[in-house]
Amino acid sequence: MDVTLGQVKVGDVLLIYPHEACPADGVVVEGHGTMNQAFLTGEPFEVSKAPGSKVISGALNGETALTIRTAKLPVDFRYAGIMRVMEMTQQLRPGCAAWGTNWARGIRRPRS
Repeated sequence: MDVTLGQVKVGDVLLIYPHEACPADGVVVEGHGTMNQAFLTGEPFEVSKAPGSKVISGALNGETALTIRTAKLPVDFRYAGIMRVMEMTQQLRPGCAAWGTNWARGIRRPRS
């Protein structure tokens, strides 16, 4: 059965199919495989996962299905935190962009 993130609760058991993004922070309860967490953690290699291993939302599952038990509410997932930071920086960007443009114009403006 498919569920939305809004329906996920702490302790729910979710099945992550091969090559799908992990939807939640949690712990592997069944299966052995790897996950690519590079864009979340900077690790340049796939990380082995087995029962008891922690998983983070947004990591890409490898070749095998993994069953996980969620450890947090969706609002507290690692990926949700990254998205909050991205949204905040987008809101701040117009002021920063204007400052950068004004600064660049000052540098390029010929002096008389």
